[in-house]
Amino acid sequence: MILLGLSAGLGTILLAGLGVTLLLLRDTPRLHAAECLGLAWLFGCGAVSIFLFLGGIFVTGLPLQLLVTLGCVILAWCGWKAKAGSPWVFPKSANKLEWFLSVLIAFGVLAMFFASAQHTLGWDGLLNWEIKARYAFLNGGVLPSAYYVDTARVFSHPEYPLLIPMTETWLYLWMGEANQFWVKIIFPLFYAAGAILLALVGNRVAGRRWPGLVVAALLVFIPLLANGTGGVVVGYADFPLSVVYLAVIGYLLTSLKQDDAQSFRVYAAAMALLPWMKREGLVLWLVAVFCGAIVLWKRRGKPGAW
Repeated sequence: MILLGLSAGLGTILLAGLGVTLLLLRDTPRLHAAECLGLAWLFGCGAVSIFLFLGGIFVTGLPLQLLVTLGCVILAWCGWKAKAGSPWVFPKSANKLEWFLSVLIAFGVLAMFFASAQHTLGWDGLLNWEIKARYAFLNGGVLPSAYYVDTARVFSHPEYPLLIPMTETWLYLWMGEANQFWVKIIFPLFYAAGAILLALVGNRVAGRRWPGLVVAALLVFIPLLANGTGGVVVGYADFPLSVVYLAVIGYLLTSLKQDDAQSFRVYAAAMALLPWMKREGLVLWLVAVFCGAIVLWKRRGKPGAW
């Protein structure tokens, strides 16, 4: 039952994220399946966490879970309607080098899942993020108002953003228990999304596929990601924040190179997740706004883009 609930929780996140992604890419003539999957995870976590936070103002428990699930389904339906009839592209490796690099990327993703299974949540993963998810789960999916003013819990930083805790809460609600082992699956999935987006952005910036595949394949060889503070497997928000920032800057570069509105929309939407992920995300948001302003100024951007 735990695995069934976990699958349902992950499925609703991807549904919501796919809906947001399809709405953002509505002008794209063909949909890149891997790109949509990578972006769906980022935007799905953002959408579900925001739905859970806002919905918790009005209801708790099962009604809240049903309300957020309905929101995920509606988002997916709206995205599907916006892109109904658009063909999906499943790119294949053109030569042995690309096949080798693709296998290496897949190996890196599996390695991160394996490493995550061998580690427990780290200090910040437990006492800054998971503790909020546990409190919310025990309170019907909503952080109790007393938590924000309880001086005995100030060590857990009640003022921190809630994208990671609310995503963990969502999985807890579907699993029916605060299972710290299975909730860690969130972080290898961020690695998988990051590897996909790194390969795609490298491809579009370089104009060839293999440079992006090389960079994405080398990602697994960074020791800090597997066993360091702030890495993939310890439940910190640092690596998910870096993946979102990769999407922000990557799609801004893509919009600059290819001059397409949909890449700029993805940049703007992903940028909105930065302060909701971590407080340091506000600094990255300001940097991304400055970079986007330069791009718009050089292009004499339309008022809608601003």
